[in-house]
Amino acid sequence: MQLQDVEIERNVDTSRMRWPMREILTGQDGEGVNRLFCDLSGMPWAIVERLIEYEEPKVSAVDSREAGTDDVFERRDVDPWFGLDLGVASAVGALSAANCFPVWSCNGEPKHTESLPTILFRARVTRVPDLLEVAEEAGCGLINNFEHLELYATHVRHFIAFARALLARRSRLRPVYRRRRGGTTRRIRYPHGKQSTGQLRLW
Repeated sequence: MQLQDVEIERNVDTSRMRWPMREILTGQDGEGVNRLFCDLSGMPWAIVERLIEYEEPKVSAVDSREAGTDDVFERRDVDPWFGLDLGVASAVGALSAANCFPVWSCNGEPKHTESLPTILFRARVTRVPDLLEVAEEAGCGLINNFEHLELYATHVRHFIAFARALLARRSRLRPVYRRRRGGTTRRIRYPHGKQSTGQLRLW
């Protein structure tokens, strides 16, 4: 997989961020950016662990030329990463598990849309400090992209490192709150059963 020469920047202006609840809940936010959008919100951390375990050796195999491109990139009879590009799946999963809302991603391989690995997503402002710290730890960039945030890297191995780092601090993430009508707030928790829906099964 290609190593890109790009300057890494970690600078987020939270005043530009928006969380349009209705569009997110209906999936319209993702569909407006990505016609192949799949809502992975509420992904369990256990599946993030399995994504990392499955994805990391595949990426290493590609880098060491131990696996053929056709075997890794073209087979669709078994799809353990939800239709996502190899190399971005664990990071997308980790963001989803951390109450963020990924809407688009690309691993930056030749003939793909982007020239470097990137993930476009929504996040609550209170999640930004965690994301910046994890991005720095993993060597990823994190910037504004209009109302979204964009995570990017010089190589997808940094995305896997990002997923590992976010997974490692899952119990220490800052609470994320949602403002309710009347000005009160409540901590975001997915409804019971949300994390065990059929769409989130790995195999």
